[in-house]
Amino acid sequence: MILSLLGLALGASSVPEACPVQGLSAPGTSLQVVWISPVRQRVGANQAIQVVRVDQLRGWVGDNAADQTRVLQALGVVGKRGGWKSRRLYKATVFEVDRGQLCRPLHGWPVGEVVSEVRACDRSRSCGWTEDSLTGQDALEAFEIDWREAARWGFCVVPAELYLQEL
Repeated sequence: MILSLLGLALGASSVPEACPVQGLSAPGTSLQVVWISPVRQRVGANQAIQVVRVDQLRGWVGDNAADQTRVLQALGVVGKRGGWKSRRLYKATVFEVDRGQLCRPLHGWPVGEVVSEVRACDRSRSCGWTEDSLTGQDALEAFEIDWREAARWGFCVVPAELYLQEL
């Protein structure tokens, strides 16, 4: 009896909880997003990419006087120290998208449920934010979009270092 109750308690505690969603904003119906990735990284037409809002990235860079390494840490692309990965060449790919094309990576939420005007997608263990590898805290609101949808109306690719200097 005691073992079965213990098993039930352990089973209940191993069920992942849904992400909290406080602080997630509702973007406008049309917005600019950016995908920062290594120059040689490619994705297929049916693959999803993680993007952040350009306006939020601009504000974060300004508030933190951030260089490329610090931005890559905020995006969770490189580790706490930056290391050799932060010295690679990166590109910034900017898209103009409709809010309906985006989804929020919200672990534990039903796929398609609308959270702050954007539908949830449960593709990762994320809770709608990038995890800053330097501080371990949430940094920027994260979205996912299929490459085909993002590229539908065109895009602009620039070296990330130059793009971040212009923010």
